[in-house]
Amino acid sequence: MTDKLHEYQGITGRLHCARDRYRERLSQWREQHPRGVRDVVAETFFGIPNSDEAPERVWQDSEYSDLYRRKSRIELMRISAAVMGIEFSYAGETAFVSPTLLQIGVPHHQMTLVWALSPLIGFFMTPLLGSLSDRCRSKFGRRRPFIVLMSVGVLLGLILVPNGEAIGYALGDELPVNRTDAPSALGPRSSVLETEGSNYHPWGILFTVLGTVFLDFDADACQSPARAYLLDVTVPEDHAKGLSTFTVMAGLGGFMGYALGGINWDDTKLGDFFGGHVRAVFSLITIIFIACVSATITSFKEIPLGEVNDQEEFRKLAQNERIQESFDEDGSEKNLKKDNVMYGSVNQPENGVEHISEAAHGETLSLRHYLKSIVLMPSSLRVVCLTNLFCWMAHVCYSLYFTDFVGEAVFGGDPAAPVGSESRMDYEAGVRFGCWGMAMYSLSCACYSTIIEKLIKRLGAKRVYVGGLCTYSFGMMALCAIRAPAAVLLCSWTAGVMYSTLFTMPYLLVAHYHATGMWDSGGGGCGETRGIGTDVAVVSSCVFVAQLLVSFIMGLAVKAVGTTAAVVAVAATLAACAALTATQITYLDLFLDPLLDDVEYNLAADTNLPFNFKTPLLYPIAYLLVMVALWYAGFYVMVTGATMQSHLVHLLCQFIILEDCFENLLEECSEDFTSTSESEFIYNKEFAESITQRLSNLVKQHQFILSLTRDLKAVVSVPMLAQLAVTGSVICVVGYQGATTFDQGIVKALTSIIFLVYNIFELYIVCRWCEEITTLSSKLGEAIYYSGWERGESQIRGVRSTILIVMARAHKPLYFTAGGMYNLTVDSFARLMKGSYSVLTMMLGSRSE
Repeated sequence: MTDKLHEYQGITGRLHCARDRYRERLSQWREQHPRGVRDVVAETFFGIPNSDEAPERVWQDSEYSDLYRRKSRIELMRISAAVMGIEFSYAGETAFVSPTLLQIGVPHHQMTLVWALSPLIGFFMTPLLGSLSDRCRSKFGRRRPFIVLMSVGVLLGLILVPNGEAIGYALGDELPVNRTDAPSALGPRSSVLETEGSNYHPWGILFTVLGTVFLDFDADACQSPARAYLLDVTVPEDHAKGLSTFTVMAGLGGFMGYALGGINWDDTKLGDFFGGHVRAVFSLITIIFIACVSATITSFKEIPLGEVNDQEEFRKLAQNERIQESFDEDGSEKNLKKDNVMYGSVNQPENGVEHISEAAHGETLSLRHYLKSIVLMPSSLRVVCLTNLFCWMAHVCYSLYFTDFVGEAVFGGDPAAPVGSESRMDYEAGVRFGCWGMAMYSLSCACYSTIIEKLIKRLGAKRVYVGGLCTYSFGMMALCAIRAPAAVLLCSWTAGVMYSTLFTMPYLLVAHYHATGMWDSGGGGCGETRGIGTDVAVVSSCVFVAQLLVSFIMGLAVKAVGTTAAVVAVAATLAACAALTATQITYLDLFLDPLLDDVEYNLAADTNLPFNFKTPLLYPIAYLLVMVALWYAGFYVMVTGATMQSHLVHLLCQFIILEDCFENLLEECSEDFTSTSESEFIYNKEFAESITQRLSNLVKQHQFILSLTRDLKAVVSVPMLAQLAVTGSVICVVGYQGATTFDQGIVKALTSIIFLVYNIFELYIVCRWCEEITTLSSKLGEAIYYSGWERGESQIRGVRSTILIVMARAHKPLYFTAGGMYNLTVDSFARLMKGSYSVLTMMLGSRSE
């Protein structure tokens, strides 16, 4: 019956079926949520379970009972506050360390090598710290002591970086002989150094580099125990929400940190108090960092490792509970089970029998054994690490060198130019503007992190992972091509999408591997006892390898290309590599096939091709080609439409004003001659000069508007032909997606419909305004005809001929065309809609059911 309805009623029949399915789902939702929307909102935003729901686990009667319950959103924010402070310190580091090093005399190729010092230490130390954290027997727990230790190093870095040059002067760096007062907008110095050797500060460079190493290494290393602490003190049901909250806090910290850097503190009292722009920024960041770390380490007590071994209750809990995520056969929404397992350092082999790690049993494991467990990791974890490595390399290119890229490639400044020169001021303005771009990326990260958990549940981990990386790659390619201040702000939003992705997905996968014990989908395992702290540290250590590799590559790339635009070009390439490797990750229950979405939805029609493209090898290629084409088409339509509207609205206003001036010509000219009667105007020499001059000015304005219109017609004729063709294609494709996805989910359908309505409305506005300009251009003759010339003013010399010329020009109306083939009118818009609807109907009719 449904097939017949589709055959005879087309889209209308589908809409009726979609309405019936929606009503059925609504009734099911009401049965599942009898208390209404209020409880759903409370559970979604604050983690408060439905009061009618049975408790999910037995609460423990001890001082650690809070660890066994669900956490509210506020509690998760407090647990994650440390990463907010870390991101504040990151913001100051990434925004100002590179410019500071360049300003104190470190050349480009050596400045990039400075960033290699911290990764060399961190690559070997971070996994070791993770192993030590898993075995730590402190009464304060396993994670908090390491958070405090790393925080001390961050504080040292925050002190040394802005004050390194001043410390160098105190230890013997030679002060320049000639110096004048002219503060730098970025540096902590309070004077301009004018001598030739003023940029050589050996002690200052040493302490600035030392502070960079402390800040960079400890900020990176502090994230691993902070993230492991989050996983330890929350129940598995909260892990996805906790990690997304963790990323939201990171994004907010970065946004506010970069915003601090974007403010010119030299013009404020705080800048004067702290001694310069950079010192003010780093001092404020230091205060905020201490407050954030304090909030985290005082949030929840950890169970010391010794008490874990003594609690038989905990051992039984670890043996009996599992986390499982089940999927429908068609790859639809996942359902988290109620029975879960506490992560900690619990390992679950494939036979289903769980073991607490050897460290938890109190056995001392050698450093060699732990390093071996890191090297001999499971293949599934190895692919996650490789993907994370590419992700971090792409992100490091952006975060460490972005402000320098904006200052040099976008604003055209020079960091080595004399302080106070125009080139130096342009560079410093670019660095501050780059801070706002990075603030946008952090804000984007925070916003995207609020929905990434829902996206994973609805779309699956694979499509979210790969899609986020592709988004960043396209954004960096666009920024490399455009290099404009507006592009800096807009394209930085894509960096936030990728940062949120790499901040969430790898650790969610690691936690999932530990929960299921399936180290390798092929049945293989690593054969080693592993703790989640170790594996989180291994995944996190990819940032050090990435930073090390990028520090060696980037200086050579910039030197070879001759411009810092190489920074974003390399970032785009590395993100594309990460997207490819992400397709090979073992997603277990988080996997949905095919690559990113349903074949028919992605490719717009179930096309019969001479070869089978629905294979693991060909489908990603076909998908990427179609996705790029659709995105480019949508981008082209929006940009061209917005550009046309900006020009057309200007012409519309000009024609409207000109029409009004022609129609009221006599009245406006006679305002200054109130004592003269209308019959005497033609004999008044001053009036004759006034109306002649006024008419001459209007004619010149008319000629100018006509010239602008002709130029615009010549420029946009061919692009508008492409605009019509692309818009018709987009309408067909997006309309097809909207009509065929009601049964898959209302969100997909509404997304397609909203985009469809936007494109239709934009094209209608363009066609309507083009037709309005045509109408207004022809009405100018009518307007001057009704200006009152019959009262005798036409007898004034030159007036009659001018009026006739304007009327003759108006009789030849202006038409905007698309390639000289179609006039841009509402009628042509209607014909395009009719043709697109016919093609859409054919696509739906040829759809393979």
